[in-house]
Amino acid sequence: MLIAHERKALRDRFFEAGPISLPDLEILELILFWALPRQDVKPLAKELLDAFGDFTRVVKNSIDRSRQHTGLTKAVALEFKIIEAAALRLARSKIMRRPVLSS
Repeated sequence: MLIAHERKALRDRFFEAGPISLPDLEILELILFWALPRQDVKPLAKELLDAFGDFTRVVKNSIDRSRQHTGLTKAVALEFKIIEAAALRLARSKIMRRPVLSS
């Protein structure tokens, strides 16, 4: 069970070092673990980064365009859209709590 061991090691590093310490590739792997539970996701994560450039562009891609890539299921594309929606809500919430300048 090499894949299970690698996944556990990556999750442990994420918890110990924090999300900022991991490169885009490893953050994508963590996300892909959920949608593709019995598959080595590193090749797909690399392919997505090569195709779209960085984590933000991978997540922001449309579902149709994302599904053109080998191994990317509808579940994975949907997961990226959920992450994008969550990020937008977090950003909006942070902005809404800022004081408004009156002059």
